[in-house]
Amino acid sequence: MEKHISAWTERGEKPCNQDFVALQTKTYRETHQFSMQVEGDDLLAVVCDGISQGSQGEVAAALVAQTLCERFAQESAMTTDALLAQLDACNDAVVHYYHSDAFPCPQMGGTTLAALYITQDNCATVCNIGDSGIYILRDGQFCALYQEHTLAGEQQRQGQPYDPTVSNMLTQFLGNPYQVGSEQAYTTVLDLLPGDKLLLCSDGVSKTLPEDQLIHILTTQPADKVAKVLVDTAVGTAHDNVTALVITIGKKTTTTKRLGLVHILLRCLRRKPKDIEKRSHL
Repeated sequence: MEKHISAWTERGEKPCNQDFVALQTKTYRETHQFSMQVEGDDLLAVVCDGISQGSQGEVAAALVAQTLCERFAQESAMTTDALLAQLDACNDAVVHYYHSDAFPCPQMGGTTLAALYITQDNCATVCNIGDSGIYILRDGQFCALYQEHTLAGEQQRQGQPYDPTVSNMLTQFLGNPYQVGSEQAYTTVLDLLPGDKLLLCSDGVSKTLPEDQLIHILTTQPADKVAKVLVDTAVGTAHDNVTALVITIGKKTTTTKRLGLVHILLRCLRRKPKDIEKRSHL
């Protein structure tokens, strides 16, 4: 099945853009702002949101995204275990950077990660660290496919009310010298169907636009413009960098049995209890 991909990123109110967005196939890579179609090829989509005391987070975000893309292009076949192994290398690279001669003294910095690996036959592996979001829209149902690694997210998983005042306090990120990348990651696997729309975004989108607005834009905008519309809409009110990447799964000539999102969530919950956070209307 053909896949339509669009991506867009803006610095918003920030002095620099510490987000990084990329798409890698086995033969080429696109970054920053692009619209394209992919058919008959595996692909890796990545959104990273750099964090640091200054503006060095942009280096960490670019370092992780480009490292993942390079290693993906070199792999004959990517598996979930192989993807997790690459995260260890990414974590080590970021830690090494912040403790290198580039700084007079060691600093703490890093990046979030939202990654989506899709095979030619539309099996998707979702992987995230931090609070950059991954969502799916199927048959009008919209839900999150990632785990929010913030203090607010951890409290919610423990049964407490979601507290937006601590929603920016990350509990996991790449560049943590005390943990390896694979230990921090949340992953799940699902089969994609024609008409599915997948959104990867930084929190400049997910914590700015309400769900009904996300759904409206995803369902009404053309596949080659949808990411830019999401970003342009969020920039007006976001206080952060704003990045979105949208993948639309095209039609297939043969009949495919559709699996509703409720069934997807139940299947994922059986594998990893409490690890899927769905939006309130599902």
